[in-house]
Amino acid sequence: QMKPSPPITLYQRGGPHHLMRLNKTCVLPSVDVQTLKVQIYMKMCNVPFDVKYVNEWNYPSNLPAICLPDHGHLICTSDDIIARLIELGYVLEKDRQMTTQEKAVSIAFTSMIEHELYLIQKFNWYLETENWNSFTSHVCTNGFKFPFSIYERYQIKSKVETTLHQSGYRKENEDKVYEKAKECLQSLSDKLGNQNFFFGDQPSTLDCSVYSFLVSQYGIDIPKNPVKNDIGHHENLVQFCNRLNHHFFPDEEVILNYTPLN
Repeated sequence: QMKPSPPITLYQRGGPHHLMRLNKTCVLPSVDVQTLKVQIYMKMCNVPFDVKYVNEWNYPSNLPAICLPDHGHLICTSDDIIARLIELGYVLEKDRQMTTQEKAVSIAFTSMIEHELYLIQKFNWYLETENWNSFTSHVCTNGFKFPFSIYERYQIKSKVETTLHQSGYRKENEDKVYEKAKECLQSLSDKLGNQNFFFGDQPSTLDCSVYSFLVSQYGIDIPKNPVKNDIGHHENLVQFCNRLNHHFFPDEEVILNYTPLN
C-alpha cells in the first residue's frame, strides 16, 4: 500500500506541552511505555507524525492511538498500530531479514517484557503507595480537569490493580516481584552483550520494546524505584538507551547513568 504523505496523528496522554518534564535532568516524549514504543518505532521507520495530547473531551478509549490521513477511525494499542504501519510499508529492515531462529528469540524476549517487566512496572507505579500518591496518580490524568481527573484516576487504578492481582502481583509478594525484575534485566543484558542492537547493527521491533520499558522506568523521579537502580547496574543497557536517545530524540534530555555494583 502507498504510504500516507500527510503526517499521521498520534494520540497520547499529556498536558498542553509537547514534553512532560519529569525531573531536573530528564525529559521524556511520553511517560507511557506503550506510547514510547510506538514513538521510537515511528522514528526508526521515518514515519511522519504529529502528536495530539488528550483531555477529558477528546479522550480515545485506549492509548496510544493513531489516526491515518483521510481516515476517520482510530487504531489503538501499540501492537495494532505497528501492525498497521507495517501494512503501510513502514518496516524495519532487520524485522524483514530475521531468520526463523531470530524471530523465535524475538518473540520470547518480547513476551518476557510484556508479561513480566510491564507488569512489574505497573506494580511499582500503582501498588507502591508513595509512588502512587506522588507520581502515578498525577501522571495518569495529566491534562484532565477536576472533577474528571478524580474519576479517571481511580478508574485507571482499579483496572490496573485487578490485572495485577489476577496475574499474582501482590504487595505480599514484593520481594519476589523485584527479584524477577533483576532476572529479566540480566537476561536482556546477556542478550545485548556488546552489540549496538539486540540482533546486531540494525534495530528491530524488540529494541523498541526494550527501550520503552528501560527509559520509562529509569527516567522518572519516584520515591521507591529499585528497578531503576537495577537498570543502572547494566552498563550495556544504559549505553543502549543513551544511543537511541541521542539518535532518535536529540532535542530531548534523557540521560541514564551507569552505577557499577560495589
